[in-house]
Amino acid sequence: IWTALLSKGTATAGELSDIIDELEYFPTYPDLQRIGKHSLGQAINKYHGGYPSVRERIGYNEQMRIKLAERLDEIVSTVA
Repeated sequence: IWTALLSKGTATAGELSDIIDELEYFPTYPDLQRIGKHSLGQAINKYHGGYPSVRERIGYNEQMRIKLAERLDEIVSTVA
């Protein structure tokens, strides 16, 4: 899905994946500007329906929900 999702322009799926791994969250447009990847942010908006659409299509929101639930379980188990 990554390749199909971000195959136009200068944006690549690998770039976005690497940035998410580095930041540990889905980057905002200002984040991408700060690290010199503003063309990736423009491609997300122009070709792929914007940030919410891309997050949903790659399953990012669900992945984060699972990570947060796991973290909450860890916190609760240490308090109990």
